[in-house]
Amino acid sequence: MALYVDSAYIVDIVRVAETVPLAGVTTNPTILLAARERGQTQPPESVLGELLRSVGGVIFMQPGATDDHEMYQEALAYIQASPERVIPKIPMTHVGMRVAKRLKHQGRRI
Repeated sequence: MALYVDSAYIVDIVRVAETVPLAGVTTNPTILLAARERGQTQPPESVLGELLRSVGGVIFMQPGATDDHEMYQEALAYIQASPERVIPKIPMTHVGMRVAKRLKHQGRRI
């Protein structure tokens, strides 16, 4: 069994990671917004960096952009933060499927 925390609120994630072994963390724009509403003000890239430093496992980050180029660039930036540990979660939209196809053709994990 693999346990993934579905959150972006660093304090909660670290607490869980101290209690049980995690396979990783999953996030999306709504989850990032919920963390912001709880007072966490870092942009998504900083949250990703903190997650990479604070917990082990795979980090799934969903781009928040809705435009092809911006979503692709955001996904690439996430991957480049740690290619072996970060996998972009691509939304199931027309734009998302075009971006997913492009990333997959490049051999990227999605």
